[in-house]
Amino acid sequence: MPGFWDRAQFDPSVLEAKKEQNYISGALILLCRQLKLKVRVSELKGSGFKWFHENFPDFPVHMEAVKEKLNIVDFWVRPTKTKPWKAFFDLSSELRKPALGVILQIPSVGYGVLHTGWSLPAVPGYTRMERRSAASDQRGLILETVPGFAASALSVWQP
Repeated sequence: MPGFWDRAQFDPSVLEAKKEQNYISGALILLCRQLKLKVRVSELKGSGFKWFHENFPDFPVHMEAVKEKLNIVDFWVRPTKTKPWKAFFDLSSELRKPALGVILQIPSVGYGVLHTGWSLPAVPGYTRMERRSAASDQRGLILETVPGFAASALSVWQP
């Protein structure tokens, strides 16, 4: 007689949405830990960045997460051709925030933040890559590791 798992039919879109939600929650937890915010993980599970925006409206960069992987060589050599660059500017045109940051995966490095927080200073001891489109001075991005981004944000912002 077949068991429950044999009979169960899972909707792939529901499973994909759950994976996306878990990824966003993980990115939020990582950011909160790097910013040394005193919050419980149970408070953050499943809440997404809406929780962050409501609790820290004065944070200098509007944060989100995208489930994209960024190849550093591609970002350095041909940044405007990478999927994360395109995803960032699609999200940017949708949200229309002056300073936007997205957390994404960087293979062999961990997690990074692509952002337009040009007012955030570079912090000694952390790597920061700045790339601009040759077509326009207005379209550029900064890439930092999450710890580097957190140190940079904490130099101008206090929770």
